This record gives sequence, C-alpha cells and structure tokens, in this order.
Amino acid sequence: MQNSIPLRGKIKRAFFSPDSSHAVVIVPGHGSASIYGFNAARGWIEKNIIRHDHNRPQIDASFSTDGRHIVTFCCGCCCRAHGSAKYYAKIYGRTGNGNWRERAIITHTGPIRSARFNADGSHIVTASADGTAVILGRYADGSWVYKAILKHSFAVRSAIFSVDSRQVVTVSGKHIVNIWRLVNAGRSLNETMQAEFSP
Repeated sequence: MQNSIPLRGKIKRAFFSPDSSHAVVIVPGHGSASIYGFNAARGWIEKNIIRHDHNRPQIDASFSTDGRHIVTFCCGCCCRAHGSAKYYAKIYGRTGNGNWRERAIITHTGPIRSARFNADGSHIVTASADGTAVILGRYADGSWVYKAILKHSFAVRSAIFSVDSRQVVTVSGKHIVNIWRLVNAGRSLNETMQAEFSP
C-alpha cells in the first residue's frame, strides 16, 4: 500500500527513525526538516518542522537509536551575527503526546560535518570544520548540557561514539584519526567528563 507526501521544493533525502514510527524529509531550499508520524486513519501526517532560517542553510539530520530524539545541523551556509559565522545543531525530543520539542542548540563557528547520538541516546557528539567536536549529555529531565569540547588542529570531518560510549573516534584533516577516551574526572559520568587522547 503506497502513501505519498507531496512537498514543495527539491527534496535532499527522506528516511525513517530506527523504530519506524516517524519519517523525516529534508528540503534544503527551505532550510528545514519535516517530521512525519503515521496515523491509521489519516496516513502520514506532519508532526513538526525544524527550521534553520538563516540564509537558507544546507542541513542534514539523524535520529537517536530509540527514535525519541533527532538532531538537525547546518552543513553549509550560516547565520552571520556581528561579523562572525554561526552554524547550529538543534536537538529535538519526542514528548509523551507524540509532539516534538526543542531541547538544545549547539553552536559552531564552522560548518557541521556530522552529529551522532551514542548507542542509548544519552549523549551526542558534533564534528565541525571549526576544529572542534562537541559532546553534550542528557539529564533525566530531558535537558542537555555540555560535557566536553575536543579541540583539533584541523577541521573535524566526523566524530562517532564507540558502542560502550567510553570512546570517541574523530577524523581530522586529511591523514589524522584521533581516538579519545572519555573519563569522569572523579565525578559521575552524568555530571561531567573529560577527554584524553590515545595515540
């Protein structure tokens, strides 16, 4: 049985959440990602539009493994405020009634090349051309806080968690792969973390 979602503008890509309950459609010309949920009576209906309105940026997105969070991020164009370029990653979470709510915004000064959740969706890492990878963690109340900033000498092309979330691998420059070991610095991992480079 076929269902169609008519849209205006050229579509970059469309994909399902890991639990198949939602689909997201990215329309780069509008700088937005539309989230759709399935309704047995009405078919696929739009639940939310995540907009990156500044200069119609090129955006991409990825879901957490449980499908309860999504991150959209600027991978081209930007907002220029006071002469400096800003690129955003926006984290949205699904509420109990099935709606999507903005939870956090991550700011970079260069295009964001990737944004990935860890295995259980409790942390996220972004990779940016500004030479940083930023890690945020989620509290039980749904808020997100900065955990670590991994600084590089070159643009960071990707950053991915290990399955156990204790390490992050980053690709920087043309010939450099860094593996970062995440430690709790004497506190609970839920409160803070530091990163140590393993050559």
